[in-house]
Amino acid sequence: MEYKVNRKVWQILWEATLGDAGFGYHDKHFENNTFEILPYTFDWGEHSNLYHFYHKPSGLKIKWYKYALRGASMNLNISDDQFVDILYDCLNSLEEGKNFKFTYSVDKWWEESPEN
Repeated sequence: MEYKVNRKVWQILWEATLGDAGFGYHDKHFENNTFEILPYTFDWGEHSNLYHFYHKPSGLKIKWYKYALRGASMNLNISDDQFVDILYDCLNSLEEGKNFKFTYSVDKWWEESPEN
């Protein structure tokens, strides 16, 4: 089963974490022990069942059309809070010993989320 992503909220969260770390609109494949991001430039027709983002500890997989979270769907139905935790887990995995945390309040975008 696939679930729709709340793009309005999630894209802001993505850009504030992984986007700032360089994982936004690019065609580079990246993988470590925590997460994997696949390029958006592959042939969508042949690979429509592949996921573009995979968080290994949670099993969350997200696929989108060309750019991060555009027309996105995921394999797990998770909350905005869980998504934030996953993004920060990924960010922390990039630099061992560092723990990035939310440095701002998630104001009006967060409040508009249907889950909150």
